[in-house]
Amino acid sequence: MITDKKNVAIIGRGNVGAHLSRALSGKANVTVVNPHTLAELTGTEDIILISVSDTALPEIAEKLASHIDIDNKPIVAHTSGTTPLDVLSKLDTPYGVFYPMQTFSKDVELNYAEIPMFIEGSDSGVSDMLMTLAGLFSNHVHYADSEKRRKLHVGSVFACNFVNHVWALSEKWLTENGLEFDMMHALIRETTRKALANSPHEVQTGPAIRHDAPTIQSHLSMLESDAQLHDIYKTLTASIENSYPE
Repeated sequence: MITDKKNVAIIGRGNVGAHLSRALSGKANVTVVNPHTLAELTGTEDIILISVSDTALPEIAEKLASHIDIDNKPIVAHTSGTTPLDVLSKLDTPYGVFYPMQTFSKDVELNYAEIPMFIEGSDSGVSDMLMTLAGLFSNHVHYADSEKRRKLHVGSVFACNFVNHVWALSEKWLTENGLEFDMMHALIRETTRKALANSPHEVQTGPAIRHDAPTIQSHLSMLESDAQLHDIYKTLTASIENSYPE
C-alpha cells in the first residue's frame, strides 16, 4: 500500500502525460521529465511512467536503462494501450503498464475519478503498487494483460476515434451545404445517452435498420459528388443491414 507520497516521474509532455500529472497532483510528488534528455531524473523515483508515442517507447526504454540507479530500482511503467508489457523487459528493474483509457486534450478538463485504468505488472507486487497508484485518482482500476489491453484499444478506436470522425464528416457535409453542425447537437446528446443507458445494438435507428431502400438510394444519390462520403455511407449501411436482417 502507498502510505506516503511516492516520487513519480512522468516521461513525456504530451496530452496523456499532462493529464496524469494533474491527476496525481497533491497525491504524489510528481516530476515531468523531458523525454529527449531525461535530465529531470534524480535517481530517487519510486515510479517512472513513460508517456510517449508507441513508436518512441523502445528508444526511451533503452535510454532509461542507463539512468536507473543500481541502488534504487523504481517501477517503470508505460501508458500505452497497444504496446505489450515486455517492451520494458530489458530494464533491470520492476516494470508494468499504467494505461488510462480516455481521449485526452491538454486544455480539456476531465473527471479523473471516472477514467478506467488498466494495470499490468511484471509480478504481482508491481501490479498491486500500480493499482494503488491509479486508485489515488480513479474509481475504476482493473487488471488487464497485454492481449486484453490491445482488444480494449481496438474497441476504443471504434467507440471514440471513428465516431468522432463520422461527426466531423457530418460537420463537413452540412457546412458545404449551408447548414450548421450545431443542429446535430441535440441528436448527438440523445444518441449518446441511449447508447450509455442501453446496449447500442438495441437502440439502433435509421433507414438501414428498416431496410428502407428508397431513402438509402436517395442519400447515396446526393453523395455521388463526394466519393469518400458515398463509400462510407454505403459501407456503414451494409454493416447495419447485416446486423439486423429482415
